Formats: sequence, C-alpha cells, structure tokens
Amino acid sequence: MSTAVCDTTAVHRQRLQALAAANHIRSTRAAIRHGLKRSQQPRKMAADLIANPPAEIGSWHVTEFLLTVPKIGPTKLKWAMCACQISESKTLEDLTSRQRNALVRWMLIIDRSLA
Repeated sequence: MSTAVCDTTAVHRQRLQALAAANHIRSTRAAIRHGLKRSQQPRKMAADLIANPPAEIGSWHVTEFLLTVPKIGPTKLKWAMCACQISESKTLEDLTSRQRNALVRWMLIIDRSLA
C-alpha cells in the first residue's frame, strides 16, 4: 500500500511541476505580448526575438507570434509566410536559419516601410 501512496505523490508532484512550467511559459508570452504593444519599435523587438528566441517561446507558432505584433494582421502575415517560405505549422524553434534570417529581414523591412 505504501507503493501506491508513493506513486500517487510522485504523480501529484509531477503534475504540479508541469503546471508550474506551463504557467511560466504563459506568463512569459503575456509579458512579451505586452512589451510588443508598448514598444516604440515593436517590429524590431519582434525581429530580435525571432533571431534569438528564449526557450520559453520556442514552442510558439510563428503565425501566432506574428499576429501579436502591432500592425501585422492576417494579410501581412500570409504575405510574410509566403515570402519567407514558412509553413503555418512552424514554431519559432523549428525555423531553419534561412527561414529565420528571411523573417528577420522581412520584419526590419516592414518596419521601415511603416515608419
């Protein structure tokens, strides 16, 4: 019976750790969204995050991330994904170096054209 109790507490501890990790990721993403909205240069900030994504945002889909950037809506998003040859299912950590560089360049070019 003590083995069942140990297994139950281990499962409970593992669930709490998973919840803590998920909450950390959610709060990090919320802080980034908030920072992008308040930034004077949100597309430059987004380009920096794409170039060197923190571990907490690596699993964020590129499409979801780009839609959080001010002045980038569905139309610009589709254009960017097509121009950079990125599939809609890609996450920030799954981008190849070519895709990452193309998307960073696109973000900086669009930043100059909107200025």
